[in-house]
Amino acid sequence: MESADWRQAFKRRLALEHSVLRTLIRWGLTDSAFEITRKLDSYVGEVTEARRPITRSTLFGPQDKTVFGTILRDEYLKTRVLPRRRACQDRLHNAMLSRFDELAEQLAKLYADFVQCHGPAAGEERAA
Repeated sequence: MESADWRQAFKRRLALEHSVLRTLIRWGLTDSAFEITRKLDSYVGEVTEARRPITRSTLFGPQDKTVFGTILRDEYLKTRVLPRRRACQDRLHNAMLSRFDELAEQLAKLYADFVQCHGPAAGEERAA
């Protein structure tokens, strides 16, 4: 039984990572997608641990979305000189001007849905 639970948690975690990576790649952050995901995972783990019990109102407010945006901006600036398709380059430049608000909102929703459906410990199972 424990093996089946672990397997299901792993599948859910894998689906989250797939969604996050797909979103980052769609935005043109291909070169830093794994690093961004790692940093977001770490931040989400800290937040969910500190804010137990988790409710919709305590999960990923404006301040958290600002942190998401800061992570995105920092990683984008590290890879800004890499060549990108024109559409991605324009989109990322515009996102930079808006502090990555739209992308941060999309990612916060993915993580919030995951934590709400699977509980705060779901993110910790990755290390298992």
